[in-house]
Amino acid sequence: MGYGDNRRTPKMRRRRRQLKLKQRLRRQATDTKAERQAQAPAPAKSKRGK
Repeated sequence: MGYGDNRRTPKMRRRRRQLKLKQRLRRQATDTKAERQAQAPAPAKSKRGK
């Protein structure tokens, strides 16, 4: 066993792949939210505070 061999096990490879996938999805979600917020019209003033 050499240094870092534990990181090359199937379990660790799967874990790292899933981590990268989840990070990619999170980044895409935040980008989409920011884009939608930029495109959305300004919210109308509420009628409650006359």
